[in-house]
Amino acid sequence: MLFPQRNRAAQAGFTLIELLVVIAIIAILAAILFPVFAQAREKARQTSCTSNMKQIGLGLLMYVQDYDETFPCVTGQSYPPVAGIPTDAQTWVYNDILVLIQPYVKNYNVFLCPDRPQHVGSHGDFCNPGPTTQFVWGYGYNWSSGYGPHDTAGNPHNLWDIGDGCVLAARADGTLPGRAMAGVNFPASFITLGDTGDTPRQTLHTACFDTRCNPSSGWNADMPTGARHNGGNTFAFADGHAKWYKLNANLVDPYNTGVSTPAVVPNRYWLSATWDGQKMCADATNCQGL
Repeated sequence: MLFPQRNRAAQAGFTLIELLVVIAIIAILAAILFPVFAQAREKARQTSCTSNMKQIGLGLLMYVQDYDETFPCVTGQSYPPVAGIPTDAQTWVYNDILVLIQPYVKNYNVFLCPDRPQHVGSHGDFCNPGPTTQFVWGYGYNWSSGYGPHDTAGNPHNLWDIGDGCVLAARADGTLPGRAMAGVNFPASFITLGDTGDTPRQTLHTACFDTRCNPSSGWNADMPTGARHNGGNTFAFADGHAKWYKLNANLVDPYNTGVSTPAVVPNRYWLSATWDGQKMCADATNCQGL
């Protein structure tokens, strides 16, 4: 006996149960794969950031070779606007190494971290951000290991006066002259550049990564957790290599002043050109994270 054509078509279709099972399987696969895809994209951005850091770091070393083995100075003054710099109407971004090493890099886009917004709060403070108007770059120059500009009053360990980074202590006119490359004790362990939350002046120093709001560093910008790429940050070193490090958020008091700050890198003294290879702290409690 032959069945009608419509019955054969009905037998070839999916039942409601079968459709629900297929949909459930697709949903499970999506739930498994989407985080994997997101992690892969983030890993790609981390790789792109490391590539940027490598290019900037090599450009910095080429500058050093051409200028009597001396790192770029920090003037604290704005350079005149230069055509082609993607900065909107901001002027502070013309500061310092961005313009000085551009002839060696020849690409402003490498200064933009793929994991950092190009605009942050006008106050430069994650805890009190203000309108989102400040144009910022992704990476900072290692001025020194000092606490930062908010600690200038009566503190000999501030950013301008400590003089243990790529630049020396400030002159009377506010200029921080570049340090001689020969003054770096361990080039392979001395950080020259890195991911930073500074706004907007490209400064890499300890207080940039302060994760607390009270007291606020005032310069932590878009990095409330201190980490930008997969729980860590990328740094360039004086020997030309660039590398990602997991954030070291252990609080330390490096100058024994009663003010603690995250160590940031496995050894926070990698921010000091004059580091002698030994733990530089007053007691064992201040050596956390070194």
